[in-house]
Amino acid sequence: MTKGWNGVLFVSSGPYEAAMFKFKVIFPLAYPTGSPQVYFMPQQVFHPYVKIETGKLDTMNLGVDPADAKLLLFKIYQIFNDIAFLRPPSPDSCFNTDAAKTYAQDPGAFFQRVKESATGFNTQ
Repeated sequence: MTKGWNGVLFVSSGPYEAAMFKFKVIFPLAYPTGSPQVYFMPQQVFHPYVKIETGKLDTMNLGVDPADAKLLLFKIYQIFNDIAFLRPPSPDSCFNTDAAKTYAQDPGAFFQRVKESATGFNTQ
């Protein structure tokens, strides 16, 4: 049986400012040797590290030790508050390549989609 946490992130700065994101952290039976999985609910978060179809966060590319749940939660906060996390090393390796490429090619369009994504979350 897997265990999990439910959480809510209130973003206070950066491109997602004033957004509220609900998420669930699911710990595998093999935890702490297996990585937790993070899902946003509902899943339409426009971010390079979030798979738009499922809401799954790419925890493998965040540089977090799977045993360090506190650091994982901090990284979740950080990817929505720190604009540096919008520039992944390789857009093609992101869960949401559309978000990564839009940010690289047309930041204005990216920020408009972020605003729509964040607004949609606040009304759910």
